[in-house]
Amino acid sequence: MGWCIKVSRILKILFCVSAVFLLAIAAGMSVSAADMGYETLPVSQDRIDEEWDIIGFKVMPPPPSLDEFSSSVKSFDVSKDHNIVMCLSDDKIVVADSGGEVLHYYKFNAHGSFYVRWKNENILLYSERGGSIAEFSLDGEIVDLLIMDEDSMVNNKLWNEHVRYKNKMVVDNYTYRMAGSFWGDYPRLLKIDEQGNVTKVYDVSTEKGLWNIVIAVIFVSTLTYTVIGVIIQQKKRMNLR
Repeated sequence: MGWCIKVSRILKILFCVSAVFLLAIAAGMSVSAADMGYETLPVSQDRIDEEWDIIGFKVMPPPPSLDEFSSSVKSFDVSKDHNIVMCLSDDKIVVADSGGEVLHYYKFNAHGSFYVRWKNENILLYSERGGSIAEFSLDGEIVDLLIMDEDSMVNNKLWNEHVRYKNKMVVDNYTYRMAGSFWGDYPRLLKIDEQGNVTKVYDVSTEKGLWNIVIAVIFVSTLTYTVIGVIIQQKKRMNLR
């Protein structure tokens, strides 16, 4: 009988220690709202409100089609219903169906690079500089905001695989991918079926192409003038010797 009592006490102690240990872990780390295994830190409601104010999120009236936009795509995601969310380079987020009809439109203040993903009916907005994941509804209401653990190797791996370098995805045998990259911008979002037929979901390559040419000309001209200037200075110094 005494032996049974001792074993019971030991089991109770082990249970209590395990419970305290698990609670301690949960207090310092939790799984992110993205349900993708990110390790995050606890965030107070004041911090959530502060971060959301800094983002400056605004709901805008949706234009009739994606043709109204002219900036490149920084990030995108496709839902199981083939609704597309895009984060554009001029601090805009657009939700459209596969036919190009704009369903929702938002603006925000960018501080660094931002990326978007679906979470069921809500949208996740990832901030690379702030290391935050903001979840908001289609009505533009903040649902949750979490801060990722910057020291986590797990986070770095998931970030590279699922956020920073994700430029294509497959939904119901359709491949969606960004195309025409120039210095990290993608002017086109394509939809490709199993037979290889390509549909342009979003295309601002003409506008971006012109800007790319201008930028390239300015860059080459500046580099050329700099090199010529250095050569002239070197010749002057040699003549003075």
